[in-house]
Amino acid sequence: MNQESLSAEPRPAIVALRCQVPPDVLTIGDEVPRLTWRVEPPLPDQHQLAYQIVATDGAEPGVVIADSGRIVGSDQVAVEAPGGALESRQVRYYRVRIETEAGWTDWSPVLRVEAGLLNAEDWTAGAVTLPADPGADRQAPAPLLRRPFVISGRVAQARLYVTSLGLHQVTLNGAPVAEDLLAPGWTPYQKRLLAETYDVTALLHEGPNVVAAALGDGWYRGRLGWSGNDRCRYGQEVALLAQLEIELEDGTIQRVVTDADWRASTGEVRSADLYDGSVIDLRERQPGWDRLGFDDRDWLPAGVVPLDRSTIEPRMAPPVRVVRVEAVEPRLGSDGVVHLDGRQNIAGWVRLCVKGRRGDRVTIRHAEVREPDGSLHTRSLRSAKATDSYTLADDGETWLEPQFTFHGFRYADVQTDAGVTASEFVAISSATDPRGHFDCSHTGLVQLH
Repeated sequence: MNQESLSAEPRPAIVALRCQVPPDVLTIGDEVPRLTWRVEPPLPDQHQLAYQIVATDGAEPGVVIADSGRIVGSDQVAVEAPGGALESRQVRYYRVRIETEAGWTDWSPVLRVEAGLLNAEDWTAGAVTLPADPGADRQAPAPLLRRPFVISGRVAQARLYVTSLGLHQVTLNGAPVAEDLLAPGWTPYQKRLLAETYDVTALLHEGPNVVAAALGDGWYRGRLGWSGNDRCRYGQEVALLAQLEIELEDGTIQRVVTDADWRASTGEVRSADLYDGSVIDLRERQPGWDRLGFDDRDWLPAGVVPLDRSTIEPRMAPPVRVVRVEAVEPRLGSDGVVHLDGRQNIAGWVRLCVKGRRGDRVTIRHAEVREPDGSLHTRSLRSAKATDSYTLADDGETWLEPQFTFHGFRYADVQTDAGVTASEFVAISSATDPRGHFDCSHTGLVQLH
């Protein structure tokens, strides 16, 4: 890696070295890493004549695993890295340099690439659920799962590998493991089930800990199609598959996996469907259920669900996340209904603050347009309710937000005896980095874009 002399011209440098794994995704699958880089500053009198890629097992300096040598060409996009695909849990580091008319550049900053669990035998966890879950027959309460455990030393590194039949939201010691929504997404589940990998080192500590999760029907068991009874297209039981691997400072590996030792129950989410919305009764909430010290003796032992581990592969697409939150002014109509207008269509939901009394109900109906008389246009929704409803548990102010659902809408109507004190429209989308922008003198066209 000797640096050859360059001329007195500005020295080009390799920047923005990346591979096909998006920034918000931790691990790669069984693909060979493909590297892309950019050269700055772009010099009109210099061109990339050749490049060299080196793969090592460490960041500084590391043992060289593979070296492409000098490759003649101007390729800078999706260039296959030397060394082939990674193995499960393997970490590899890449550097690139290029040759121009003025000689070789310095080596780029290092790119770290980590592999997820790539083989069925890497998974020792079982898929668990609420036993005798009535969700196979009707929309039913969202299952809750939890497992306390003890870490026997100081944590050096921890990874959570997780997927589910249906949707999942996972916490460690009460803190969400990620901002991701609607995971693991919609796939042909019998053939392909996507697993997330999260770095959860900062959420764990020596001594007692607890891992917990809530499950939703999603595309797996929820409504799909025009019929009101068109459910369970992929299966009848939602389930969580989670494998927490903890490396201690002394090199010991501890694993906490989903199995029959987990406990299961339900909480305030009485139903959640992508077409119909969510029904939440805050009087059914079990405070602290995902934290240490919670008494789960009345919970049931988790049931184990068959799952073909050969269908699991690491997710390499960007996650779904909240991308924008807009305050919306509530307007009380003459009919006693609170009308909301977000001024543009979004995929997402309404976050509402109300002031009421225990037992008060709050119902939010969504639509993309209004009828000429001002009512919501819902005919195009057919049988989909597109409605989130809540029952309050306390007197005073309460913030309300649905779970395991989203809506396409611009308008929403709120019916309640409680007072609406604030409202926000929460927009969600795939977390992709903007690649450009658009502006012009026509404000409507800008808004459309």
